[in-house]
Amino acid sequence: MRRTELAFVLALLSVAPHALDADSGQRGQEAKGLLQSLAKTPGPHIERIKAMGDNSWINLGQAAPCSRFPRKKVARGRAWAGKMAFVPELRGAFFCGTGSHGAVPDGYYMDDLWFYDVNAHKWICLYPGATKLTQLKLDENGFEVTLEGVQNPVSYLSHAYCNTTYVDHLRKYMLIHRPCPWWTRALPQRAKWLGIPDGAKLSYNYGKLNMNCRHPIYWDVNENQWQRTFVRKKGGPEKSFCGVLEYVPSMKQALSVHYGKVWFYDFEKEEWTDSGIAKGPSGYDSNACLDREAEKMYLASGKTFHVLNIKARKWDRLEAEGQPENLGNTNGKLLLFDSANGVVLFSKAGGEIWTYDPETSRWTDMGKTTPKIPWKRYNPKYMLAHGFYDPELNVHFIYRAGDSGSNDATWLAYRYKRR
Repeated sequence: MRRTELAFVLALLSVAPHALDADSGQRGQEAKGLLQSLAKTPGPHIERIKAMGDNSWINLGQAAPCSRFPRKKVARGRAWAGKMAFVPELRGAFFCGTGSHGAVPDGYYMDDLWFYDVNAHKWICLYPGATKLTQLKLDENGFEVTLEGVQNPVSYLSHAYCNTTYVDHLRKYMLIHRPCPWWTRALPQRAKWLGIPDGAKLSYNYGKLNMNCRHPIYWDVNENQWQRTFVRKKGGPEKSFCGVLEYVPSMKQALSVHYGKVWFYDFEKEEWTDSGIAKGPSGYDSNACLDREAEKMYLASGKTFHVLNIKARKWDRLEAEGQPENLGNTNGKLLLFDSANGVVLFSKAGGEIWTYDPETSRWTDMGKTTPKIPWKRYNPKYMLAHGFYDPELNVHFIYRAGDSGSNDATWLAYRYKRR
């Protein structure tokens, strides 16, 4: 076991945001940005969390609703989107991803973007999603932008998988574009700005949209708006893929596992570079987590469990004692690194917890100790799991919600061991 001294600074700045109001499809009205919306002091639930013992859970209930956009109150659950990107300095985590194919709950397509504020136990809607009133166009790079030319990708994820991360030094939420084919009923007007001829088949038709995935998409925290970089040099995750994306702080670069090949993204040069690492596991629909201190990334998929030693530039397959029979995929399964205790945590949506200790190379079944929750409308096995680890509180936050739903949704907190 190891102890990590962590100190975080919460910087709350004023910004002049640009957030598309999907109800009106117009810009110009100021909306509070993320930095202005965050709680300045911890709520009473934080004391409950601090008092948690070993291998313990508490039910925090549904988070407080957002008031920024009409009808966008709380984030809905979504399939194949377990990973939430936690931001220590902001004391919260980003959340996005497509739900049921083509779902348009509350009149919004599910290409929305959310932030969960830990201190306030509250949802913040950063981007409400597109509607049938949304009007965009393509820029010279084939990217979707507003009529004023501001980047505004829609239907940008065919599920989130593990293709999202947060870039600390740039204060940007980053994702790898995975074109989603289920926009046709939700956004029929999109065919016009994509240049699709009248009468043409729309299914899996993207017209003149730039389909190359090497061009990163960002939500800029300071600017409170979407951004996208056109990467001129070939390389990186070019084809649509359910891959893995992580930010490596010591390198100030992003890491992508794409069909087994490891790429690094240089934010200064704005290009992907070959890592030189021998081809490893494909990364297809895999869960991953990063040990920032040891610079090792753990990757789990089905019956396989691997570790990428970033410093040594090599993959190793781990076959440790007590390994769960099936480590699943990104749909309702979580792989999180517990930095206070130096272990990998694997969780199923049902609440079962296993931990892997790299020092002993052994898995431990922590049992199904989740508190009983009176689900009213959903069968518990259909309640998905989304989550992140907060090293300051030494707690794993898990949001359980039905696919594209928010009824019965609740937040759970789990502590493996006290420091």
